Amino acid sequence: MSVIDQSIPEATPSRAWRTPHDEVVLCHAGAGELHIDGEVQRFGAGQSVVLPREKLHQVFSVGATPLELTGVFGQTPVPVRLPDGQALEQPWRS
Repeated sequence: MSVIDQSIPEATPSRAWRTPHDEVVLCHAGAGELHIDGEVQRFGAGQSVVLPREKLHQVFSVGATPLELTGVFGQTPVPVRLPDGQALEQPWRS
């Protein structure tokens, strides 16, 4: 299992990515949108969202303050791929 904290500045998107397993994201502060397959799910502080395995997804910070998140992954290390399939180097080590 891996647990990662992330802060996304206000009015900023994350990179689009996919992983081979589900990810649970807990929102501690701010407001966000999760974009998956053309659908948008809004969420905010105190809520969680599930990012399904092998689905390309992207998180947008849409509030006036940074989006503060904790991501929980079901494995370690976490293999993450960009939309073109290229591996995304992570800033942490398992």
